[in-house]
Amino acid sequence: MTQLRENSIYPTFRQVVNIFAIVGYVLAALVALGALFSLVKVNIGAGLLGLAFAIFLVVVTRMSKEMSLMVADASDALVRMAARTEER
Repeated sequence: MTQLRENSIYPTFRQVVNIFAIVGYVLAALVALGALFSLVKVNIGAGLLGLAFAIFLVVVTRMSKEMSLMVADASDALVRMAARTEER
């Protein structure tokens, strides 16, 4: 699998997926910081809701990244299989 990802036909797509994942994690961290501030200064309920949303963002970001990379892996594998079939 590592070799398939290193020699990917879609390196730009993989880089974009990684950039979006980083943005998602940064956004989740900012939401968590805001939630902690809210927990201390404003309202416990709003703070807890914010923390739950931050956790949700982390989970969605991770799942989206993995699903996107699985699509790229499947595409790479199919293209390689088609190339081997044509060689025969």
